Amino acid sequence: MNNNDELLHVIYDYTSKGDDELTLKRGSILEVLSKDKEISGSEGWWAGRLIDSESVGIFPANFVASVVPNLPTIDYNDLQIKDLIGVGGFGHVHYGKFGEVDVAIKTAKSLTSFNAIKRSPSYKTHSDDQSSTVHKNVIDGLLREARVFSNLKHRNIIQLFGVSSSIETNNLYLVMEYARGGALNQLLEKRQSGLYPNVFIHYAKQIADGIKYLHDESLGHIIHRDLKCSNILIFEDIENILDDSELLDKTLKITDFGLAEKQLQTSGVLTAGTYAWMSPECIRTNEFSTKSDAWR
Repeated sequence: MNNNDELLHVIYDYTSKGDDELTLKRGSILEVLSKDKEISGSEGWWAGRLIDSESVGIFPANFVASVVPNLPTIDYNDLQIKDLIGVGGFGHVHYGKFGEVDVAIKTAKSLTSFNAIKRSPSYKTHSDDQSSTVHKNVIDGLLREARVFSNLKHRNIIQLFGVSSSIETNNLYLVMEYARGGALNQLLEKRQSGLYPNVFIHYAKQIADGIKYLHDESLGHIIHRDLKCSNILIFEDIENILDDSELLDKTLKITDFGLAEKQLQTSGVLTAGTYAWMSPECIRTNEFSTKSDAWR
């Protein structure tokens, strides 16, 4: 854990007045690198970098505010990013290590694509501006998911350990619990004849317990909006299981809160989710509720 770094929101526009200063745009995300006036050169000024670019410099401290109070930040150097284990609409998920702990690490798919293209710093086109906008939107989306994740504590919800960023890769990472058994849809594909009824009921109850927590007990009363078998993970390893009765002691955990909303914020939101799993009212009128989660 790196206690010196912070992720902050820019709350006021600021135009740089020197080569060592950052130009700030309201809504951007900034990482604090130092609050030492010996480094910034003046009291009330900090050093940092903008997450949606590679710009590093000093900035007025009163132009920023905390992104999420107490959101844990992890030093990128403490992470080992290994095999790709999942691909979603906006992100890649890798197996990795945080120290000695097995973790799942989610990063932005779009940023990975941007970083594969190397250009001269002097070469800039209209497409670069569009890429920068997409870049910022994807970063904001990951931070938004982290905000939801950071307040969730339940045995049937994947736990977020923290958020990490890297100047080298110009990317952001969500570091989460690693579920060794993979996604529920993968198990169902292998067991095409279906699960034993008692296993099915046990799993359904666990999913219901997790959803009840989100709807009734979590901060903000969360609606998931994309609940499906590929977003339900099996926490323990099931590789060597020969009989379905051995599946009874496994723990299911809900993941992927990229589309989640608080119940009071769901009116007027963009269509979201996977059509095959969406309730009729979501498709017809774009109305999301606890009932639309239960439909799935």
